[in-house]
Amino acid sequence: MARNGFTLVELLVVIAIIGVLIALLLPAVQQAREAARRMQCSNNLKQIGLALHNYHDTFGSFPSGYVDISGRTEVVDNKGHWSWAALTLPFMEMGNVHDLLNVGPASPSNVLDTQQAVMQSRYAAFRCPSDIGPDFSSTTECAGCCIQNGGSTELGHSLSNYLGINSSALARADQATNFNDGTTGATGIFYRNSDTRLRDITDGSSNTVMVGERCYRINTTDYLAGELFATRDYNGGGPAHRDRGGMADQGASRILVTTYHSPNKIWEHADSYPKWEESGLSSLHPGGVQVCFADGSVRFLSETTASNASGTTDTIMEFLGSMSDGNVIGEY
Repeated sequence: MARNGFTLVELLVVIAIIGVLIALLLPAVQQAREAARRMQCSNNLKQIGLALHNYHDTFGSFPSGYVDISGRTEVVDNKGHWSWAALTLPFMEMGNVHDLLNVGPASPSNVLDTQQAVMQSRYAAFRCPSDIGPDFSSTTECAGCCIQNGGSTELGHSLSNYLGINSSALARADQATNFNDGTTGATGIFYRNSDTRLRDITDGSSNTVMVGERCYRINTTDYLAGELFATRDYNGGGPAHRDRGGMADQGASRILVTTYHSPNKIWEHADSYPKWEESGLSSLHPGGVQVCFADGSVRFLSETTASNASGTTDTIMEFLGSMSDGNVIGEY
């Protein structure tokens, strides 16, 4: 009596069919996962926008981009200064973290001595699910991203993928003297000791980006996200060969971001290295980034959104980053 079974040819055909099905289904599965991650990222930005508005309702203005705790124009070298995100923690249902860090009365550098684990943890509310970067900044990859503790030891601290909008050109500590020229200072909502009110956003809250994404790395290009709790101010920034000394306030670029370039653009100069004070919006979402506008709405900005590096506010990206330039924004 003949035995039932597969021939070798039949087995190979079945394997080939399974392989084809996997090849067809895998991209769909990956797209579905990315769609879920993008939705979670959008929700994170919505919660941040809501928290910023609740802060505004409570204190009459949005939080400062960062607070110069030294009380002087030139801050203490390598020491930390609390960021807008640290000030917003109680409105993000993270009041316990705010209290542990003693945000305000204590300096970030001294808090690193007693709460290093808290300052180096990963906080999902400030991380895009698509980004696979580390929990906290690296002393080897980006020494300028770190701050000193009370014992003058350089330490990294928690990273964030969501940075406040500072300028339409170079990252600056102080406000612009000309909102149509981002090289004169910060044209955006956040800068050092800022106290921006909704009525100051004369271009309209629905036309002004307030918070945007920056990822840790795309392929071999380092963006290194941003610091969550604090910045080093003048002596901060990326690796030494990526800073342009005297051109901008380096540390502002570690917790704030500009709209100088289109999303995901590799910004390079003569030495072929990106410059940190020009570090723009970036993400691992295909085709662009997500941003939160000053009215709290979250939208997707395409990486083809028009920009240039002239410094003069004359492109859509620059219009979006400046809160009072008087320009009319068309379709983008």
